[in-house]
Amino acid sequence: LIAASPLAVAAGDPYRDAECHVPATPCGPPLCTFIHAKAEINTNGPTANDAVRQSRRYQIWVRQFGQTGALWRESFVYESIPRNGKGRLFAPWDAPGSETCQYDMRGDTCNRDGITIEEREGINMAWTQFLLSVDVEVKVVRRDGTSLGPHSGLIIRPSSISYQFSSTPDGGMAIRVPADPNGRKFSVEFSDDLYEYRSNGNAYVSTGGVVVGREPRNALLIFA
Repeated sequence: LIAASPLAVAAGDPYRDAECHVPATPCGPPLCTFIHAKAEINTNGPTANDAVRQSRRYQIWVRQFGQTGALWRESFVYESIPRNGKGRLFAPWDAPGSETCQYDMRGDTCNRDGITIEEREGINMAWTQFLLSVDVEVKVVRRDGTSLGPHSGLIIRPSSISYQFSSTPDGGMAIRVPADPNGRKFSVEFSDDLYEYRSNGNAYVSTGGVVVGREPRNALLIFA
């Protein structure tokens, strides 16, 4: 885990902006974000032992709010996928893809591990974390360049806590997060990225049935 500066981002990255070309101060109060030296965007298999899984969907940038010339700092976005991409394993040391978990002690199949169609549909969860002692802006950008404008339908939960947000010139969405001695934890959802779970009464189905639940296809949590 490495403390990040704005210049830690590779040159030519489409999500750099002019503000990031200014020399940065070292990580420390009032804001500190983190990156990893080795990361993988790997959507369906285990990562290398010395790497961490990086979000396929999101990039996150953070800067001090209300300060002229404040620099956007990259904040690494982790990703979790069903069964960590290793398949149904009976024990952690079993080889990935060996499917050693066929039955549990009651004779039931390992489908009871709670994973149903998430693996097939690419359901995943991403999160980022950073340290702050001042109000900040958190910019969320989609890796594929799809704009997070007003039609994306931003939803922040818990909805009982109000956050200010606005679109950014590069198609991102900036959320103001106030400094809080207790920290802040919230999810960021977009209505154009929701998956509907449908059931025919016996199993989940891709079409037909009735809608029994909705959740983000690419969930995002922020810990500040």
